[in-house]
Amino acid sequence: MESSKTKVTILTLVYNGLPYLKESIDSTLNQSYKDFKFLIIDDASPDPNVSKLIESYDDNRIIHIVNEKNMGVSDTFNKALEMIDTTYTVRIDQDDINSQDRVKEQVEFLENNKGISIICSWEHTINSEGKLGKDWKRYCNNYGE
Repeated sequence: MESSKTKVTILTLVYNGLPYLKESIDSTLNQSYKDFKFLIIDDASPDPNVSKLIESYDDNRIIHIVNEKNMGVSDTFNKALEMIDTTYTVRIDQDDINSQDRVKEQVEFLENNKGISIICSWEHTINSEGKLGKDWKRYCNNYGE
């Protein structure tokens, strides 16, 4: 990926991924933090509608890569890490939805806490009808352990 002053790459690995992928992409593109690259790597999905959906977006932040053959999550993730040239990488799964301020809040936190190099977020589980299920929260008392 081309070097720039952009600090953030948002990464989504895709294998099939429909029907939730559109909502995931929309929640990423609609972040309050706008200056990011959005790397979407399709791990050779057999469903042609996956690429059609991704390519339907007219947004120059999207970098769409399609693996020639299925490599699996770990190898595809490592491939992505070799391509990323930004300070921060934000990971979102193909069936997740970002809160609107997620990237902004995470970048601000890391910028203000230079001794921390990795963070995660809490999550709300929703069902296929969009109804809220369980909240997943966990506290770490000692990040070094």
